[in-house]
Amino acid sequence: GMANTPEVQIDSYKSLEAALGRWSAQRDRAVKSKNYLRATDLEQVLSEIEAQRKNFLSLQDLQAKEQELQRKLNLAMSKKQYAAGNNIKREILTLKKVIMNEKRASSATQAAKDQIEELQRQMNSIMKIAHSSFSSLDNLTTPEVSAASFSLGSAYHHCEVAIYPGSVVHFDPGNDLGAVICWTNECCDMQLHENGRELIEYGGHSLERDIASLPGITRTKWGLAKCGTGNAVIVGPGNYEELQVHCVILAVGPLSP
Repeated sequence: GMANTPEVQIDSYKSLEAALGRWSAQRDRAVKSKNYLRATDLEQVLSEIEAQRKNFLSLQDLQAKEQELQRKLNLAMSKKQYAAGNNIKREILTLKKVIMNEKRASSATQAAKDQIEELQRQMNSIMKIAHSSFSSLDNLTTPEVSAASFSLGSAYHHCEVAIYPGSVVHFDPGNDLGAVICWTNECCDMQLHENGRELIEYGGHSLERDIASLPGITRTKWGLAKCGTGNAVIVGPGNYEELQVHCVILAVGPLSP
């Protein structure tokens, strides 16, 4: 899906290597966090990037190719094969342009890294100044924030959405059945994140069983995915021990745990 598949532009060997490194790390992170559909999409992206390798030689390979063409040019000229020599000269000129582009790409990459490091140093300095300047405000108290709510629906359906400042495990819907929303991964494995473990602790065995029994949508080489990125599944209604709601909505966002 759109949330899973990045757009990648490759215009040099350096950018190809950088893209492979970046998206390989993202793929590994997705696997570790059990976002298997996301990892599958990223594997496809990596395959497409890898297929571009034949179009972008490394700087060392380009320079070696230039030396080989220069050797062929000298040989052709020594044999007075001028037409062949002119063709080789054109190849060398074209190759020199590619080499210059690779060198510029390498310089731009290093310059970008230097700028990021300098910005990080400046931000660290600003944070130190801010911390020392406003440390006296640490003991100030803030007023208690209450929940806010708004209504959604039509003539036949009605839903009230509450924005609750506390943990979802303490949310009280009053006399309504109610539901809470908890972010999760594509496998709906609640043990990978602190909020998920807390939800299971309060919801008890019934909630854990209902989540485990959710049907899979796709089996990947890493395991079974139950909810794709950008989607949500509803568990319940049920009686979930210390939870005061009867339904749990598990949502997988683009930046989900």
